[in-house]
Amino acid sequence: MKILATNLTIDAKKLLKASDIEVIDTEITQNELINFIENQYIEGIIFDKLEDFNSDLIDTCTSIKLIAFKDNIEENSDIQYAKDQGIHIVSVSNATSVAKAELTFAHLLGMVRFLHQSNREMPLEGDINFDVLHNNFMGTEVKDKTIGIIGMNNTGIEIAKIAIGLGMKPLMTDHQPKNVLVPIEFYDGQTIEFHIEYSDFNDVLSKSDFLIINTKSDNSFILDEHHFEQLKNGVGIVNLEQGAINEITLLNAIEHKKVTFAGLDAFEHQPTPEIQLLMNPELSLSPNVGSKTYEAQLKISNELANAIVNILE
Repeated sequence: MKILATNLTIDAKKLLKASDIEVIDTEITQNELINFIENQYIEGIIFDKLEDFNSDLIDTCTSIKLIAFKDNIEENSDIQYAKDQGIHIVSVSNATSVAKAELTFAHLLGMVRFLHQSNREMPLEGDINFDVLHNNFMGTEVKDKTIGIIGMNNTGIEIAKIAIGLGMKPLMTDHQPKNVLVPIEFYDGQTIEFHIEYSDFNDVLSKSDFLIINTKSDNSFILDEHHFEQLKNGVGIVNLEQGAINEITLLNAIEHKKVTFAGLDAFEHQPTPEIQLLMNPELSLSPNVGSKTYEAQLKISNELANAIVNILE
């Protein structure tokens, strides 16, 4: 079997090769993808993210038998269509969770102390208005605050772990009601387990000092115009998922002080985010790098390779 995949580790490639799976490590643009698959008779393909895939590929490239993703995906109509055609779907379950959770708090802790603003203003005014800037950036502590986590998946659990460690109270909600176990492992081998029950979505919106979005809906925003009315005044938001938040409403909420600040790692219009977002000083921005750590990429490669081998055995 030939699989089109880029940036897999050497160990992952060796594992696949041992199972007679040839890895084609070639960078292909979306416009070239279909012709390349047909010309090379590619039977499997590993996408970086769900947004790179649509069901048209299945109808056009009949050689495809396996599709994999370097992320934990949520099923949509394209994925269901692929499954209906008998195509194997593989995704990572936990490889990116720690990386995404840590980025969440990189944004959150930076914003509560206004690092996203002071990093912009210190190079411009630090030598002439140091005392003014010193007085402008009065921060907030996260300890004893309530953090709402929308998405009770592996990433949500990792976010809850860090939140508990910082002395925060986590509220968690999801598309489907469920309870989760949050085990916190310490350096000396001890583990403490927290049982977090499902909270009603509207309660999470109204009670959270900080709101984290790490899941999305197939057909609508997780946080749309009418949801902003339910938020606490002065809430801080971090969004990790493309298309999960109404960005126009977010900017309006920031302008009217309903939202104090927001951290965005994903954008509705990637890879060309709206200029209003890029220029807004109340936003902490990163270019969809939630899973971009060396450790996460190593785990992604190995987890995908093992899953693919197990499926094809």
